[in-house]
Amino acid sequence: MRARLSPLFLIALLASLLLHLTASLGDTLWLWWQHDSLTDTPLIQPSQRTLQGRQLADQASRRLLAGIKPLDALQVQLGLPAETSSPAPVQAEAAAPAAPAAPEPPVSPPQPTAPPPKPAARPPKPSTPAPQAPVSPLQVAATAEPTPAAATAAPVTPAEPTAVIESAAATASARPVLDGPFPRQIDVSYLIKGVALAKLKWRQDGDEYEIDLLGSFLGQTYEWKSEGEVGPHGLRPKRFTEWRNRKPAPRYLVEFDWPAQQVSFGEPAKRQTAPLQEGAQDMFSAPYQFALQGSRLPDFTMQVVSGRKTYTVPFKLIGETTLTLSGIKVPTLVLSGSHEKRRFEFYLAPDWHNLPVRIRSDDGETVQDMIAVEAAFDGNTVLARAAPRERDR
Repeated sequence: MRARLSPLFLIALLASLLLHLTASLGDTLWLWWQHDSLTDTPLIQPSQRTLQGRQLADQASRRLLAGIKPLDALQVQLGLPAETSSPAPVQAEAAAPAAPAAPEPPVSPPQPTAPPPKPAARPPKPSTPAPQAPVSPLQVAATAEPTPAAATAAPVTPAEPTAVIESAAATASARPVLDGPFPRQIDVSYLIKGVALAKLKWRQDGDEYEIDLLGSFLGQTYEWKSEGEVGPHGLRPKRFTEWRNRKPAPRYLVEFDWPAQQVSFGEPAKRQTAPLQEGAQDMFSAPYQFALQGSRLPDFTMQVVSGRKTYTVPFKLIGETTLTLSGIKVPTLVLSGSHEKRRFEFYLAPDWHNLPVRIRSDDGETVQDMIAVEAAFDGNTVLARAAPRERDR
């Protein structure tokens, strides 16, 4: 006799299965659902805008100090001066007006004659100050009367490196517009293929930079790091490394030998070498080089090196478009370039220091599409990802 399953049991089993799938794949499904609306990129329109380069914080400081000659010597006196060095002129001026007030000799009783003529009117006499402690030269200088220009000038507050300025048409949900030098710290979360999150960190310390990207997909962990020098001519990579599953040994390694004008790339034990062109970049330093230098570059043709190959890519500014990122409309300028089957697209946001808010690459077989959903500059958040419950349904 065959056992029969009740319809209620089947419904309960199906509900339990859906609950477990939602618990384990909820974030992935949410990311996929959110990505579905981001892939509908508006049409790229022709643009007359140019990609303006940005200045590093150190460069902006040097520009402000240009033409200012440093002091040859600075002398500071601490403590109270000696008795002989008291500011005698201050005491003399205070005592001088008191001289006419000295007691007069006795005179005979007044006669009924006209009173003697009064002396000419004088300005009001300051009262004799009470004895005070000796005043140091620093105190005298600090209490000196300001010049008219200094008296009327308002105090100047130094600008923050990444001040947030609201545009004239800004609303509570509008994007902030950033001004100032290029940030020393940038933190961006990218959505990759709609199902994975990757976190990118840009760090600048003096004349050195690091770009670190960490993400995971289907149980696999990936990390890329670009490091090198940064200065008036932008980025000059020294090393580009890719790791898998947090293993200490790199999967691919790229080393830029600028003095020898050679670049080596590939698996550490099987690396190849190729001529190194001036201005060459790796996969992740390239969009930041465009963000920093912009139209200051002689041209937009760039050697791009991945962990396995090197490409000479003639990039071109093909237009502008507006992306909707976490509910905020962000105008972007689009750079596109191709080499044989490889194609790159960088979407740079001029209002956000030319931040690459979308990076897309296609090698003819695999498409990598990274779209920003969170962003912060020097700790100031400009883009925040909405929680799943806040999404309009």
